[in-house]
Amino acid sequence: EGEITALDGNTHVSTAPAAAMTDQQCIALPTDRYMDQTRFHAINLDYPGLRLIHNDPFIFAIDDFISEAECKILQEHIHSCPPQSSATAQGQEAFRTSTSVFPQEADVQWLRERIAAASNVTVSQLEPTKLTIYQQGEYFRKHTDASFLNEKMWAFAARLASVDEEGVQDPCGWPSRFCTLFLYLNDVASGGRTCFRWLDGSGSMPGSGVFSQSIEQLGEADPPTVASSTSPVELNVVPRAGLAIIHFPTTRLEHGCIPDPRTMHESEDAIEPKAILQQFIWPCPIEASSDLDSGIRPCEQEEKQNPVDEPLPGRRDGVADERGGSARDAAKSQWHPDVYLE
Repeated sequence: EGEITALDGNTHVSTAPAAAMTDQQCIALPTDRYMDQTRFHAINLDYPGLRLIHNDPFIFAIDDFISEAECKILQEHIHSCPPQSSATAQGQEAFRTSTSVFPQEADVQWLRERIAAASNVTVSQLEPTKLTIYQQGEYFRKHTDASFLNEKMWAFAARLASVDEEGVQDPCGWPSRFCTLFLYLNDVASGGRTCFRWLDGSGSMPGSGVFSQSIEQLGEADPPTVASSTSPVELNVVPRAGLAIIHFPTTRLEHGCIPDPRTMHESEDAIEPKAILQQFIWPCPIEASSDLDSGIRPCEQEEKQNPVDEPLPGRRDGVADERGGSARDAAKSQWHPDVYLE
């Protein structure tokens, strides 16, 4: 019961929708619906080994994205660089307990080029590549890869809902991450799964109802396919060396980088060590720190005539955040993009 069975080359049906499945239980779904939509970024569907494992939200997997030897090289970077807490924002320590390192870009350029090819972007759109290790008992509770603090989520939702009340913050002033590729560097027999447990989006993040409705209102010509109706309500990814997962935290820039509540996920408690690489991707080139110093934000080169008025929804601005100081000041002092996570 709940097992998905292929009837022919294009259609998949199920005796009953699965309550929860692992990525290993998911068969490759047809990509027609993904190809026909424009809300989310279009990755390279011709990349070798790519398979769609979930519709609405779209989640892709690539087995053997890197070799076992390449996994070991990346693990060596984790152990050779000084680790730092992955909790990069005030209050994160309670729900994020791993440690991370940022290798030199030249040391991972080979992989960044491979990620860009699979994701159908330029290397200039990639944030600094991040390597994270989870030791026994460490975890990362429910979170979004979109670059927002909670109060900015509410502010963005308020704008979309046309709420104009005194005391409501302005939304963020920069574009957000619109694509994530994460990559497991070792096999894990138990614990440490990446769990997409909010695939219907309900109650998953501040303003989730407004975000879901806004994404729906973008409109797609085709109704959900039979395959998407049989997708599980929970998807748990089992760490395997070389396995890459791609998903889309927000809509495309032209659709406002609206956060997709359905992509909320968590890393469950590790029972044995788990090493993972996180690559966050932006809808435009990430400019050098000198551009931040000059007050020019990424993607703003074309907007110099009017850089402040009516910022695009989903962008970061210089409004003070809960840590004191401005988001731009924090970016200038140290580029840790996930300081803006929930």
